[in-house]
Amino acid sequence: DNTFSKDGDDFLQLFYTQWNWPTQNADQFIITIAEKPSFVNSTIVEISIKDLKVFESFLQPRYDILEETAAQAINITLQYILNYEDVVKELSGEDLSGSGIY
Repeated sequence: DNTFSKDGDDFLQLFYTQWNWPTQNADQFIITIAEKPSFVNSTIVEISIKDLKVFESFLQPRYDILEETAAQAINITLQYILNYEDVVKELSGEDLSGSGIY
């Protein structure tokens, strides 16, 4: 949690109250939510997994829009975690292992 504004804290609370970990090997991920100042009164929220940014959005002070943004962030983060497992399985397959000699 690297949030500093009320909107960032509200987003964080919405994210974590609605978040459910996927059942397949997701215990190795750390989700970081950070907030950066932006134009005049707005801020940007970023979600990172293993130091890789997977979601970024402007935060608006309206609570209904914060709810929509949190739901979108949850969907994108969940898809990243599920797809990450598939990509790692594909990359560690026999077809892609080589000798390193050209």
